[in-house]
Amino acid sequence: MKSVENKEKDFINSLYDNNVFKCEIYIRLLAEGDYNFYYVGFASGNGKITAYLLDACNGKIIAGKNE
Repeated sequence: MKSVENKEKDFINSLYDNNVFKCEIYIRLLAEGDYNFYYVGFASGNGKITAYLLDACNGKIIAGKNE
């Protein structure tokens, strides 16, 4: 989660309104063979979802998507 926070600081800050966090965060641990990943999704009240796939071993962002 820290890698998303560090790399997407402007995006994270845009989710606040008067110091109130206006978003839901979904975190899932995914496994594929010997590899583990974290799915981190941000769902805003307007139906927009921004999601990231992270390597669970080193926390690096592998992919990101806005819907």
